[in-house]
Amino acid sequence: MKNNKSNVHYIHYLSQNTREQLVGAFFIITLLVISSLVIFKIHSAKMFDETITFHTYMTNAQGISTETLVNISGIEVGKVSNIDIAEDNKVHIEFFIYKSFEKLIRTDSTGELSKLSLIGNSVIIITAGSPGLPLLPAKSVLNIKEPITTDDLIEGIKPVINNMETIMTNLAAIVKVIEPDSIKEGSRNLISVMKNLNHITQKISTGQGLVGKAIYDNQQAEQLTSVLNRVEKILQKIEQRVDETQPLIKNVTVLGNESRNMVSEIRHSLDKVNKELEHLPSLIKDTQTLLKSTENTLKSMQQIWPLSNSFPQPSKELLINEGGLHD
Repeated sequence: MKNNKSNVHYIHYLSQNTREQLVGAFFIITLLVISSLVIFKIHSAKMFDETITFHTYMTNAQGISTETLVNISGIEVGKVSNIDIAEDNKVHIEFFIYKSFEKLIRTDSTGELSKLSLIGNSVIIITAGSPGLPLLPAKSVLNIKEPITTDDLIEGIKPVINNMETIMTNLAAIVKVIEPDSIKEGSRNLISVMKNLNHITQKISTGQGLVGKAIYDNQQAEQLTSVLNRVEKILQKIEQRVDETQPLIKNVTVLGNESRNMVSEIRHSLDKVNKELEHLPSLIKDTQTLLKSTENTLKSMQQIWPLSNSFPQPSKELLINEGGLHD
């Protein structure tokens, strides 16, 4: 009997009133939990928040439904509420955003469908407008960029596929021409080269050869360092000589420029002299003509008496030999 009493649940020892109070408490707690969850769901879903409606028209509304969300700056701000066909056969989409996000939509705001619309999970993404511009009025039309369709994507991929097909065909032709024996011979040569490189590195690591001694032999390293130091000193001296000759080079450059200017001036003067010499024969002819005319005039005056004895005879020195002038 004692064992049977010890196995009885403690609730059987409570009175009927206490049992009813416990049941009521459990029921009230459950009701409060459910009510809290419902209130939290309503608050998170913004079911009773004030909304603003906008419209857009699209030729292809691929992936859009009444469950499509509206996103601004990564925040879910609304949802598509209605889809129908307009008079011009375009797809009329009506969507709303919550009043609390109204200030994000300005007159310069635009929208586009997410890239995932190609696989059916689309989201309308709207860019936040500039704060300095006015708000976009309710029931206004917002331009939404239409996504690329599957057909357009396939058409864009076709050239790539054709190029890949051509590349594979050319590669197959190249592989077909390659002889297996040549590949084997090339692999053998490559193995031989790798063995030689391994042998060289082993020689260097053991300090053999010029490079090995330069790396591992202290005396050779010191000699190499000494040679490099001497080379550095020689280069410094050469640099010093170059610095010393720079003023001379500048002077030579200046002298050369002056010489070129002088030569150009001499050429200009010679051109002027040549032009003057071109007029010299005509000047000589005019002078000879004048002298002959003067001589004739004097002869005529001598023939007139009594004036003929008054004028002296013309000197023969005034006569210019035309052949002598040309000489």
